Amino acid sequence: MASPRAQTVLLTGASGQVGAPVLRALAAAGYGVVALVHRTDAPGASATVEGDVCRPSLGLPPGQYRELARLVDVVVHCAAATAFRPDAHRTMAVNTHGTERVLAFASHAQARLIHLSSAFVTRAELVRRNIAAYAGAGAEPIYTYLDSKQRAERQVRDAHVPHVIVRPSLVIGDSQTGRMDCLQGVPTLLVAALAGWLKWLPLAPETTVDVVPSDFLARAIVELAADASSSGTVWVTAGSAAPTMGRLVRLLGSGNARRTGQSAGLDLLDPVSSLQRLERWAGGGVGSVRLMRQAVAQSAALHGAEPFPSMDRVLPGITRPTATLIETTWLRTATHLIEHHVPADRRPLLGAQRAKANA
Repeated sequence: MASPRAQTVLLTGASGQVGAPVLRALAAAGYGVVALVHRTDAPGASATVEGDVCRPSLGLPPGQYRELARLVDVVVHCAAATAFRPDAHRTMAVNTHGTERVLAFASHAQARLIHLSSAFVTRAELVRRNIAAYAGAGAEPIYTYLDSKQRAERQVRDAHVPHVIVRPSLVIGDSQTGRMDCLQGVPTLLVAALAGWLKWLPLAPETTVDVVPSDFLARAIVELAADASSSGTVWVTAGSAAPTMGRLVRLLGSGNARRTGQSAGLDLLDPVSSLQRLERWAGGGVGSVRLMRQAVAQSAALHGAEPFPSMDRVLPGITRPTATLIETTWLRTATHLIEHHVPADRRPLLGAQRAKANA
């Protein structure tokens, strides 16, 4: 790992699934971390400042804003409204106006900016096509999210601020512990499947699902913070090591015991077939039907997609993720989710999952 000089980092989104591991990694590397918080806490930060990325001057009084700008060397911008927020106005406000405010601060502070985007920005048109073909209005928040992240990337490129744009794929748990700081997106569906609330997933077995461990992404960001010459766009993806959905499900086991003795495993269907089955599904409660419709919406960013590029830049101390790393992290993430989010009476596979994860 590169050795940072005594630097101070302003971190936004410090309590999120990306921001929290980044905070831990930056602190472990010796950085002073000031977390800009908004109704949340940021354990491990050197200091916290209560503000709002959507407001002018980050919602700070003029004197505090100037003092913060004097201290900060690097800004790591992780704050974002996710793809699953139905409020399109809020998504755009956080992801575009928020980026504009952060850029203004970085310019005032003469600081470098590390901007967290998403590898999925390259799939906005695919999502649009899938919405028209099958996903319907339920997937519109995902398109809004990707559109907002595309706009934010353009804002960063057009600004006269030294920057790196980071494009991670789906972020899962820590590679050693499986820990996830937030439950959202695909992990939510994984919990539902592990608990037996979903009987199938709307993805064909051959669908590529590119995931990266949260600590792997965090280490990459630390290296980019340490390298003052870094610039451009950096992909943080599994790329050629990305597994298929069928492989990920096989890793979890047949699924038989998850269903408290039922013999059927977790089926994988393409989204159109999944919708057809959903129309005939008599056994699903309101919650299960809602989860399945959410799963169909999320499939719009995966169904029919080309694989993401592999990491195109090798960073000091960071090697490209291997299939073994991805699969082990997936199992450890599943174990963490079972322990923390699956009801006790639906945990029959917990021992087997732990044994696999630690093998």
